[in-house]
Amino acid sequence: RPRQRRRTSDAARTVEESIRHRDAILPLFTGEQTDALHEILAAIRSNRNSKVFGLIASAGVGKTIFANGLTATLRAQNKIVVCVAASALAAGLLLDGSTAHSSFHIPIPANECTVCNLSQSDRKALRSADLIIWDECSMVNAVALPVTYNLNNNIAGSLRCCQYCGKIYEGCHK
Repeated sequence: RPRQRRRTSDAARTVEESIRHRDAILPLFTGEQTDALHEILAAIRSNRNSKVFGLIASAGVGKTIFANGLTATLRAQNKIVVCVAASALAAGLLLDGSTAHSSFHIPIPANECTVCNLSQSDRKALRSADLIIWDECSMVNAVALPVTYNLNNNIAGSLRCCQYCGKIYEGCHK
């Protein structure tokens, strides 16, 4: 019983913390970011098959702030958000971020035949995610994205990528 109470208070603390983050970050959003936030939230609530979004912008325009605001908004609603990035530096800027290689167990080196070695509990955790944000996806090895595409299909249990959750791929492209 004490463990259940502890989990409940930890969950409540996480939601409260997310509300504080959300309330601090959302006022910083531009009108365009606010519109994108609402569109993504609507897509996550809908029954669309594919919920893949690309956030493509130059460096320094607020992609990380947007990702953190979206993350905090969803977590304030007790939703599950997984934040990953190509580098440890970028992952450290995301709310509870980690590297994509760590979260998805992408082996190094990877090739076209590589599979991610996820445990059943890891697969279940990713399947239950409401949103996965992948920052700096353009910086990963060209093989890593197809490997995670195959992982998505494997987790979803169908041939349709990203059916089980929403995803946002962020990158700096010119």
